[in-house]
Amino acid sequence: MEELLQGKNIKKDEDLSMNNKCKILLVTHKPCKIPESEYIVPIHAGRAVALEKSKDGSINQEDLDWLIENTIGDNTGDNISAKNTNYCELTAQYWVWKNYKCDFIGFSHYRRLFDIGNEYSNEEYAENINFNKLTCRVLNNIIENYDIILPPVYNVHPVGLPRNIMTNYDFYKREHIISDLDSLIEILKEDYPNYVESAMEYLYSTKTVFFNMFIMKWDIFDNYCKWLFDILYKLEKRISISEDTYQKRVFGFLAERLLNIYVLNLIKNNPQIKIYHCDVINVIPEPLNFEKKNIVLGKCEYLQTSIKNNTNDFIDIIFSTDNKYAPHCAAAIASILLNCKSNVNFRFHIFDGNISIKNKSKLNNLKKIRNFEINFYNMKKYNFSEFALNRNYISEATYYRLIMLDVLPKNLEKVIYLDCDIIVEQDIKEFWDSNITGFYAGVVEDEGSVLQIRRMNLPLKNNYFNAGILLLNLNELRKINFKEKCFEYYQKNKSIITLQDQDILNGVLNGKCKFLPLKWNANARIYLGNSLERKYSINDEIEAGYNPAIIHYTDIQKPWKIICNHPLKNEYWKYRQMTPFKYNYVKLWFKNLIDNICKFQITPKIKALYVFNIPVYKKEIGRVKSLKILGIKIFKRTKIGKKKTIYIMGVKL
Repeated sequence: MEELLQGKNIKKDEDLSMNNKCKILLVTHKPCKIPESEYIVPIHAGRAVALEKSKDGSINQEDLDWLIENTIGDNTGDNISAKNTNYCELTAQYWVWKNYKCDFIGFSHYRRLFDIGNEYSNEEYAENINFNKLTCRVLNNIIENYDIILPPVYNVHPVGLPRNIMTNYDFYKREHIISDLDSLIEILKEDYPNYVESAMEYLYSTKTVFFNMFIMKWDIFDNYCKWLFDILYKLEKRISISEDTYQKRVFGFLAERLLNIYVLNLIKNNPQIKIYHCDVINVIPEPLNFEKKNIVLGKCEYLQTSIKNNTNDFIDIIFSTDNKYAPHCAAAIASILLNCKSNVNFRFHIFDGNISIKNKSKLNNLKKIRNFEINFYNMKKYNFSEFALNRNYISEATYYRLIMLDVLPKNLEKVIYLDCDIIVEQDIKEFWDSNITGFYAGVVEDEGSVLQIRRMNLPLKNNYFNAGILLLNLNELRKINFKEKCFEYYQKNKSIITLQDQDILNGVLNGKCKFLPLKWNANARIYLGNSLERKYSINDEIEAGYNPAIIHYTDIQKPWKIICNHPLKNEYWKYRQMTPFKYNYVKLWFKNLIDNICKFQITPKIKALYVFNIPVYKKEIGRVKSLKILGIKIFKRTKIGKKKTIYIMGVKL
């Protein structure tokens, strides 16, 4: 993994130069991309803890070896590395304070960087993460004119209308253990009374700086650390640290608040102090490198074993679809039928958004694979016009499930709901048999769960699920008047709903769902890279990626589109070719030819076409706007602060 380290000039303790004017410590606890820059110093937070875990095998040894080779450890000299479980990135901050010195010192994270000069988009960092000469010049200019560099000021909970924005105190109360914060306030009152006014001002405001990221003059940093760690050491003696894995990070959470209080108080007492708020960019990680030959996929075992359905057991499955998505629904049904080895019957409930008679007949013809029951429910008689559609690949069919209790037979006790953009690779009876007694549903965590929880203003102690694959307990849903709850939630919260019915379902069912293994909803970002915050681990991703029970082609990576880069898109075509919607030979040959010679890159900020890996067309939208044709940069616009510069064919205008 040596190639991940680009800033090879600084990788061991003895390599640190005491004469450098500014250093930004990139704090990590796992292998990561390291910008090639004289300013960036990678540091491993919690190395003492990692070394201890390596003794019992509870940490990946390959990852630890990479960290030892490519980063500074925070476990040498005067250190608190062993406290990392509770202090998080502060153990790296403490090590720098006690063991290093330069004119300006800063801290960023392995997944967040200061976007000095507003030069890059997320996609650019993913492709080629570096700080060029322009960045160095801009940073030099900033530190010449400012005392402290901080991330942007955010609303505490930026979820739309002002009524949804919380105070810092209320937000901490909702997400963490408020008695810890109350104890911290008591310490300020006793030992640092001159900070109390600033503390109250901050805690009851609705603005904050997140992330524990900053760049400071050394003397300010030195005073800050003396103040910070004195408070935290005293607090450590007063509170009981929770056994909850998340809440154990208490001192990291509190330091995020203390940084705001310290800076606010510093400005009050020193009006000459100058603060620069710099954009922060999320670094998109490299996708996990799955070896396709080792991914366990369905073997169509139903055809091999010739199971006879001689049981009265039924699995009830809902699909919501319209005429356009009928072929994709057929591929999904075929995969279910062909990979279920269990002796069960299937009942498919198709919420029909105007499927043609011809396509209904084709869906019925899937009985040639395995017999089943199928019922079509006319959904066009219901009005969904009040619900928003803000994804171009979403139709009103996504909302049909909100009224399912009015549509389905009243005797059903549970049902599986599946989106059409899925392929089932394992026996779905295992999913059906999941014990969801007392829960509204069996669900799988979303690929951006933490991000969505915050956006939706939901408790972080719960989790956010992907609504494309659900095992629904209809008896429990009837008890809460499910449809009315969904419609009421939408009306009250429509200003924050961006993911359609998924947001509604998470809002209504939050806190009473059973989370099932990630393999039952193996999302596209597992294979393509994920910069979104989520709770599931890399090990969970590896397990699901190599053993996907249900492949879910989430987001824009739909396998029937030419632009799809999903490594398992051919699984969709394998099953679609077993349906009446199969492509003819010529059409399939042409599609495969395009797949082999063309690669498309479509993101919110980049649109590109590569032919034989040659960039024929590339348009970038964001902080840097540019257009390349055949590798020649036709247009470029950069923005540094308020200053814009435009280049045409390399000529500055």
